[in-house]
Amino acid sequence: MPNNIFKDTLFRFNVGFLSARIGEWLFTVALNWVIFVQTESPLLLAAINACRLLPNLVLSIPAGHLADLYCRRRLNIANNVGNAVLTLGVGLTLLFKLPFTVCAVLVVLRAVTTATEGPFRNAYLCSAFQGDKLKSVVAQNASVMNLGRIIGPVAGGALLATAGSFVTFVLAALLTAFYGWALTLIPTFHRDGPGKKKSRPSFSFKETFARHPELGKLVKLAIPVMFFGFPFTSMLPLVTESVLHLGSEEFGALLAVSAAGALLASSKLSFRPDNSNWLSTRLYAAAFGVSLLGLAAAGDFYTAAVVLFAVGYFGQAYRTSSRMLFQDVIPKEEAGKLLGLALMDRGMIPLGGLLIGGMAEFCDPRIAVATMGVGCLMSVSLFFPLFKFRRYFSLAGIGIATTVALVLSGCQPQSPKTTGTPTGPTLEVTHAWGATQVPKEPDRIVVLDLPFLDAFSALDQVVVGFAGTSDKEIPKYLADRIPGKLTPMFVGERKQPNLEVILSLNPDLIVANPDRHKMIRPQLESIAPTIALTDDSLGQIEEATRLFARITGKEEKADLVEQNITEAVKKAQSIQNGQPSVLVVGAFEDEFSTWTKGSFIGSLFQKVGAEYAFDGPPSASESQTEVAKITVEGLAELDPDYLFVYGDPSRWEENPLYTQISAVESGRSLNVDRDLWSRARGPIAAQKILESYVDFLESQQEVAAQPPGR
Repeated sequence: MPNNIFKDTLFRFNVGFLSARIGEWLFTVALNWVIFVQTESPLLLAAINACRLLPNLVLSIPAGHLADLYCRRRLNIANNVGNAVLTLGVGLTLLFKLPFTVCAVLVVLRAVTTATEGPFRNAYLCSAFQGDKLKSVVAQNASVMNLGRIIGPVAGGALLATAGSFVTFVLAALLTAFYGWALTLIPTFHRDGPGKKKSRPSFSFKETFARHPELGKLVKLAIPVMFFGFPFTSMLPLVTESVLHLGSEEFGALLAVSAAGALLASSKLSFRPDNSNWLSTRLYAAAFGVSLLGLAAAGDFYTAAVVLFAVGYFGQAYRTSSRMLFQDVIPKEEAGKLLGLALMDRGMIPLGGLLIGGMAEFCDPRIAVATMGVGCLMSVSLFFPLFKFRRYFSLAGIGIATTVALVLSGCQPQSPKTTGTPTGPTLEVTHAWGATQVPKEPDRIVVLDLPFLDAFSALDQVVVGFAGTSDKEIPKYLADRIPGKLTPMFVGERKQPNLEVILSLNPDLIVANPDRHKMIRPQLESIAPTIALTDDSLGQIEEATRLFARITGKEEKADLVEQNITEAVKKAQSIQNGQPSVLVVGAFEDEFSTWTKGSFIGSLFQKVGAEYAFDGPPSASESQTEVAKITVEGLAELDPDYLFVYGDPSRWEENPLYTQISAVESGRSLNVDRDLWSRARGPIAAQKILESYVDFLESQQEVAAQPPGR
């Protein structure tokens, strides 16, 4: 092949393949995260990944046969189109929260396309590139694959956090379809066939392995390494949320760090292909196992990032070195069949994932992760030891396994009965997580959401710690209401509080959110008696406040709080003219957001007798909040009597649809403080919002009372 045609063909192929790999990682990140969030089960997470990967076991060899019989380019094109359609189908299934089995069936159907993609693509490379160029192309292909692993997870995590899972699935489908289109721009090579069946002489795997014994060794080594080591990607959501207590963005970032290490490894081997040999392949596999042991011991994001870089580097170095050796040896005319056999090792990943996921379901997740590393090390030492040092390899593996088990046993959370059991008089509290005995009149309370801090402050009850926003500050509206001006200690952000800081405060009661803190429930309950309460609506806030009063013995103070809210409601009702429609929205760059009728602000306005204009459901997302997105057209259609806007409404002042909304046009809109009107919930927040509403209504009456023309 002339050099200019070689470069042009490789460029088009790599651009399309990069697009598909980004799409594949968008799909993988979204699927793993949404399944884990919706089911909260490591075992079901492993099961969905088994559906995603198990077809590799049975379809890789048949796919290789097809690649040897039909036009390899056309097979790749058709495969990617089918993949894109099924990706969109999975996204729709999760969007409408259909049964898990429906999602699993679609994932299996999509897995048929991914199982055949590897043999189709690798056989196509053998058709398109020959001689010395092939080995370098294989390494470059791995580099492009890992570049997709960097871009895809980061983009996937960001999209999940901002646009939601369905948008992520749609983009994944479009990127996959783009790869199929890019392949249509590449000419058909003479060995790729015209699209009809080719006749081949009889073929025997046994005879081929007898002629090339190194192929058999590579296949046998791959089975245990893939089984134990490579489920780490599907288990990473569990590690991110249950062990590191992080969110979807950090999950995507950790995947990207792992991919960066993999990219470095494959790029290095593409420039130095002679480094791929049997000894280095085994050493890479052993180093991969050691790095997985490091992941089991990681305790924060930065440590995990460093370890995952090593995991990605040595894991990809092993895979690339093994593939380069394999494709350098195989007969090119039978590349499809042999590559199909080699790629069957991917089917070991879901089987190993089921084992690791099952372990994580019933024991500490760190033990499950450590099992992956120990399994890799033992596999290398027992299956293919350097015979002279066989005994030492085996003893080293056993020693490492024992050491890790002892270390991780110390990482296990203490029993809730030893640390979290109250002493002295108690009362039983029923909450979202069940029934708990809590101490009467506790004096060292930690709250993990700001509405609880609001409620305790309204009762003049001191708390010693609170979880809040990233600015680490108490909201301004609440700062002057903290009892005794005793500012509680910041224990971390609401979505990921710092357990060590909470433990250092020696609390006798912890108040958590049942959704936001469900993954750290065992750790919280081991520190102190913990109750979990929802705080979405005004009614739930009132119930929580009354419960706090019962626990702290401040029922009389709770009566006064309720009386103050009742008086504020009556004052608003006396000034309010009839039943006006009201709406609270956030104005942002491209759209608006609004709280739903069932939210705190929506239920507050309904309590005063106003009609809350938005009656739709929350937007589909993993945040589980009562927020909905709305376009300017939707806002104009609602056309509320009164409009309260936070954010940046000035960016919409030139939009005719916005300015023609009757509330905006007639001066019946008000720019409000986002911290109070959007983020705040609690009895103190309710009073302050009602005070602002009354002031606004009074100003409207004054304007209406002015003589015309003034």
